[in-house]
Amino acid sequence: MATNIPPHNLNEIVDACLTLLRNPEITIDELIEIVPAPDSPPPVSFTALSVSRKVRTGRGRVVMRATTHFEISTRWVAGRPSL
Repeated sequence: MATNIPPHNLNEIVDACLTLLRNPEITIDELIEIVPAPDSPPPVSFTALSVSRKVRTGRGRVVMRATTHFEISTRWVAGRPSL
């Protein structure tokens, strides 16, 4: 099933739920410290402001910035150098 909700770390979610059960008066800032951002593949980073705004209001966008790294190999495949 497809969803627009990004995946989160299950351990962080459980910790946040247990903390909320122990202290119903917890602030959103304290919950954000427990669950800082959604999980993603390793080369993607979330900007803290976009996640914070989305959590506080329930609206907005999450900006992801991808990073990449190319390595040039000396190996040749099919007559061309491989990446």
